[in-house]
Amino acid sequence: MSWSIMVDIDKDKAEAGSIAATWTDALGVFSYSKRIETTLAELDNFIVELILERDAWQARRQYNLDKAALALGRLNSADPQAA
Repeated sequence: MSWSIMVDIDKDKAEAGSIAATWTDALGVFSYSKRIETTLAELDNFIVELILERDAWQARRQYNLDKAALALGRLNSADPQAA
């Protein structure tokens, strides 16, 4: 489980830019990006928002995986040709 972050500061406006973060774990890969002002306050806001979005993604992803496993189990039980 790890983060990677990329920052791209605008050439003509040093106090603005884009920031993108990617989280990789057993559930997959989550990416999030946003345009921000390059202040510490904006960076801190981005980090809080990023973690909340990642946590919501993990919950949705796990829910979907659980439902898929349930559906597959039911399909295999219902199909006499299933392995």
